[in-house]
Amino acid sequence: EGKYRVEEGPVAQGAFAKVWRASSLETGSAVALKVVQRDALSWLDERNILGHPDRPGELDLHSGLHHRNIVRIFDYFVTPSTVSLVLEFCHGGDLFDYIERKKEGGSGLAVATAAR
Repeated sequence: EGKYRVEEGPVAQGAFAKVWRASSLETGSAVALKVVQRDALSWLDERNILGHPDRPGELDLHSGLHHRNIVRIFDYFVTPSTVSLVLEFCHGGDLFDYIERKKEGGSGLAVATAAR
């Protein structure tokens, strides 16, 4: 779309998607660009993500959420082959990585910390 510049990547990869670090050309701030391959999604997954005439999808619902403990979706783009999400960049990695680091360090992840 010409709004973002991919800086490196992919920084993460899963069964359905890859994630790159990018920056906004407008603000210069770091963002995460998650690209989901639509052919890897079931029809129900795609319907839940994109919505349908009777109900908004997860992308529209999540885009309206603003809370310090929820990763923000700034933008998204849908093409015939992909769904691309522009997300808040989490400098410490994802939650799974954080839990694993705490577990390996012997300190564990306190219930109070996880509940925040």
